[in-house]
Amino acid sequence: MIINYDTGEFPFAREIEERFRAKFGGYKLTRLHLYQDYSLRCRENDWQTMYHEYFYELARESWFHELYRGLIARVVASSFASEEWIAYQVIPSFRVHLPDNLAVGEFHRDTDYSHPETEVNFWLPLTEARDTSVFWVESQSGLGDYAPAAKVLQPGEIFQFDGAHLRHGDVLNKTGLTRVSFDFRIIPGSLYQGSEKKTINSGMRYVLGEYYARMEQK
Repeated sequence: MIINYDTGEFPFAREIEERFRAKFGGYKLTRLHLYQDYSLRCRENDWQTMYHEYFYELARESWFHELYRGLIARVVASSFASEEWIAYQVIPSFRVHLPDNLAVGEFHRDTDYSHPETEVNFWLPLTEARDTSVFWVESQSGLGDYAPAAKVLQPGEIFQFDGAHLRHGDVLNKTGLTRVSFDFRIIPGSLYQGSEKKTINSGMRYVLGEYYARMEQK
């Protein structure tokens, strides 16, 4: 399912590209590999690049948090209109899909990494994604019939899917351009149950006040 949003109201791609260009030699997001390329990523290191480090710095700044909360409240939350509140991932997960490389080191279900089964996933591209630079997902749990989530996804679009139960991941990016995106997860308030289990990279517990924050529905 694709959700559309106004890139003028929520200019994630523009704001992040401006900051990345200032930080990384003036290169556009689609050409970050020309500034610094990396060896083939795997599960253990797919989040260990200078690009990830910088994004997570930005994601903690007030301008980003205001845009991000606004997007969830005014666009994404409509998928949960019957809920009194939702739990949302406080810091979204950053992905950089360099040419001839992977953004996510293995195909997986999020529950493989102890995520709650009630999470709903949202994938937001900051650059155009097509063919081998789109993430791939199976059509039904256990089938393994991986295919691109869509022919093309671009800024202004968010792909909603059941990442808790459907295996998803990347194939080698053969487009010659870097794909940049972030994704996040939401749990309907009526289905929320905190978990003491921790994320594999940051060690945060899947509870309000750590991995999630609470947002009231108006």
